[in-house]
Amino acid sequence: IETSFISGNVATNAGGGKVIKYGNTRRHILGLEVVLPTGEVIELGGKFRKDTWGYNLLHLMIGSEGTLGIFTKIILNLVPCAGRTVDLLVPFGNIETAVNTVADVIVSAGILPVAVEFMDKLSVDLTTKYLNTKIAFQDKAEAYLIIQLESESKKGLENLYEKVGEICLNNDALDVFVAESRTDSENIWKVRQEFAEGLRAADPYVSLSGDVVVPLSKVPEMMREIKRISEKYNMRIPTAAHIADGNLHPELMKPANVSIGEWPKMAEEIYEEMTEIAIGFGGAGSGEHGIGFIKKPIFLKTKSEAELNLMRGIKKVFDPNYILNPGKII
Repeated sequence: IETSFISGNVATNAGGGKVIKYGNTRRHILGLEVVLPTGEVIELGGKFRKDTWGYNLLHLMIGSEGTLGIFTKIILNLVPCAGRTVDLLVPFGNIETAVNTVADVIVSAGILPVAVEFMDKLSVDLTTKYLNTKIAFQDKAEAYLIIQLESESKKGLENLYEKVGEICLNNDALDVFVAESRTDSENIWKVRQEFAEGLRAADPYVSLSGDVVVPLSKVPEMMREIKRISEKYNMRIPTAAHIADGNLHPELMKPANVSIGEWPKMAEEIYEEMTEIAIGFGGAGSGEHGIGFIKKPIFLKTKSEAELNLMRGIKKVFDPNYILNPGKII
């Protein structure tokens, strides 16, 4: 979460927790210099914002996972830092109430947070054990929201967090904790940021490929499906999420009765099952991790032949000898 390479961000159209307000990487790319597999160098976009001058090859390159060209120059759109921010930690007695609260904040109240992160109880328990710490209501809460708000003024920020806090409490939140210092904020976010490491510490064979996205209205149903799959396979599936944009990260922990040799295939099959469910809800099999090798089979299975033929044609035009990142995506 704290380190990344900008070229990789562009190649994957990376997202993250603040997409709900600031959008994916694509939104902040004005131009690219690209070396094509043929050795030609092309410049796409530039230091301007409007461009209807032909097909948008700039946006075709963004998210192409290194299969169409290599980026050697990137022109970024920078945004000003927020005037003031505040972080809220909100525990809930059940998952569905926590998820429904997000819709009440964004849709009903019309408030657009910077980020809204979700963690279920299992995620929090495993991560806090790894960090050797505890957070509020850990013995009672089944889910947590971490909500970040911003405003240009202190008064505006106070109005925002008071309104959001009231919505949370009206939705049966166990409490609303407002970070009063930078240290408080860092402690709140550390639990979310160390999610993957916490799971690895608990299970070195944990599969961290979970990354489905569904419409916000379908998040409660998708969470129920994840629980059903957990019970079906008698396995633990800790789930964190960039919940405000419907991007869920259900991670699979190896059941004790499954051998190390059997586990990779089993995990792949379960992820395929989750992906098909997410697509059935009007979502997609990846919100930010991309396709690569791991999700290629289910990607090919769930895309229409017309879409796949167009993608194959694009790949062939850009890379006729199939030398760039071969075997990925298509």
